[in-house]
Amino acid sequence: MPGIPSRKPRLATLLLCAAVAASCTLLVALDSQLTFVSDDWQLLVDRRRLTLGAVMRPFHEHIVLAPAVIYRVLLHVFGMSSALPYFAVSIALFAVSAVLLFIYARRRVGEWPALAAALVVLFLGAASEDLLWAFQMGFFGSAACGLGMLLALDRGDRDGDLLAAALLVASLCFSSLGLAFAAGAAAHVFLDGRRSRAYVAVGPLLLYALWWAGWGHSAESHVSVENLLGLPLYVFDAAAAGVAAMLGSAPGSTGLAHPSAGYRVLMALLALSLAARTIRRRELPHPLIVVLATGLAFWLLAGLNRDALRFPTSLRYQYPSVLFLLLIAIEALDGIRLSRLGTWAVVGISCIAAAGGVRLLTDAYDHTWKPRSEKVGATLAALELVPDQVDRSVHVGVPSPTRLDAEAYLLAASRFGSPATPLSQLPTLPRNERAQVDKTLARALGLTLFRAGAEGLEGCRSIAPAGPGAPVRVVPFGDHVLFDSGPGIARIRIGRYGDGQGVFLGALQGGAAARVALPADRSEVPWRLSLAGSGRVELCRTP
Repeated sequence: MPGIPSRKPRLATLLLCAAVAASCTLLVALDSQLTFVSDDWQLLVDRRRLTLGAVMRPFHEHIVLAPAVIYRVLLHVFGMSSALPYFAVSIALFAVSAVLLFIYARRRVGEWPALAAALVVLFLGAASEDLLWAFQMGFFGSAACGLGMLLALDRGDRDGDLLAAALLVASLCFSSLGLAFAAGAAAHVFLDGRRSRAYVAVGPLLLYALWWAGWGHSAESHVSVENLLGLPLYVFDAAAAGVAAMLGSAPGSTGLAHPSAGYRVLMALLALSLAARTIRRRELPHPLIVVLATGLAFWLLAGLNRDALRFPTSLRYQYPSVLFLLLIAIEALDGIRLSRLGTWAVVGISCIAAAGGVRLLTDAYDHTWKPRSEKVGATLAALELVPDQVDRSVHVGVPSPTRLDAEAYLLAASRFGSPATPLSQLPTLPRNERAQVDKTLARALGLTLFRAGAEGLEGCRSIAPAGPGAPVRVVPFGDHVLFDSGPGIARIRIGRYGDGQGVFLGALQGGAAARVALPADRSEVPWRLSLAGSGRVELCRTP
């Protein structure tokens, strides 16, 4: 074992177990406070039945066969009132991938450098978009099966090859990240030179080709000549962004599409070091070629399909980028024996990076994922306040631009349970989330001003325009008519849970009258009406 006395040969393994437990505990603590967002609803609601077409249909350019099946099984076993069972599967696959990376590295560089590599992955806060989103189990499943495939190929026998082929099929079923591992398997088989082993890569790729011919070809694609010409820079920037993530920094924290100049320089130095070591060896070892093919395949495919939201610094890509960079580093260092000081330096750097990763992860939770989850919970609660009155054609953001069909959601919630924020908690939500409830209610109920006659009204009371901060008038449930009784224009807003003036309903002018219906629902919190402008309005009950 490089640099560490042999009297404690299993200490690094015990520390790995502790690190896995700490990472999983942290993720469970954070994820247990989150709900389903964005693409989760594709698998929960939009693919209601476990049919061949539903599980085979591509999501963007990805195959999501395995996640679709997992979501359906969990939905029927646990329902959807809590996202924690789904996060549990995602976290378990993530932990397995880190352990498999440790095993892979231990065989090549020893236990302590292997522990350093696993620590970087276990606390990879730059990949918060993967770690705080259950839907990303697709990446984790592909990576875990892909790493298992590489370990199976190490055996060099028929049983290992059969296992590798099966794991590669599984990797491809989780997401198109499996294509990167397929490239590595193809490189391994080609370099080995034995045609009898070709099925390891060819078989799974043929199955993927059949999926693409049947379903995958219909997926959206952003492949373009511009993306093709920009591939060299994209690959370099993606690797540099991975270096930043590996060191505990968020490559996209500045909002830029490219990593900072410092990380580009560092990436260039690392590439030159790898080139120099290859020149000294006078050969490129086959295992190094395999992992280089794997990483390059991922970055090339991502670059070819780049769009306005898919930058090299995108947080969702940092987990696979770091994984492939570590695999390349492990193979490049194979055969090098670090001194005691060098070994401790590597472990120390990984601990510092892990601490930075934890900070990034908790910051992302506090500032992005928790508010996003609260907004989704508030949106769904608004739909459930008046399920019988909701306009079933309405689509709501969960969050935008992802749209969820109200009717499909209400049907699923009635069968599998509701993940919406409890009604008792709506008044305690942050300001923006309470405003979201009002906006969703107004849209779902179709609240607007409809033309109405001004004759025969009763129980009228006059409402004058209110200035900023002035009190608004409480309006009881039921049908009401608003009659403009004065000169000028009256702009009418209505709210319930939110602060301020509320949602704009419309304007009245010149003696016009309009009707608005406020149906009673499961909450006793009243509506509040406010006016702005120069007109006066009479609020009346319908006869």
